Amino acid sequence: MAQLKDTIITGDLSVTGTIYGDIPLNNLTNADDLKAIENNMSANYQLVNDIEVTDSRWKGLGSSDKPFTGYFNGNG
Repeated sequence: MAQLKDTIITGDLSVTGTIYGDIPLNNLTNADDLKAIENNMSANYQLVNDIEVTDSRWKGLGSSDKPFTGYFNGNG
């Protein structure tokens, strides 16, 4: 298994990410970060902590019309 390396800024979220192996990851720390994934459905993300989404309009990541094609590390 690859190890975490340098901290970088990557993707459309403009949040700090880390490199896991050769995959640049955007850190998701809150509901706004999670919702912003729809702005870049092909980027790579990692969940940093538990996120509670209270917006009843939240339907999850992607759809059949706009599928999520990135990498999602839930750190579970």
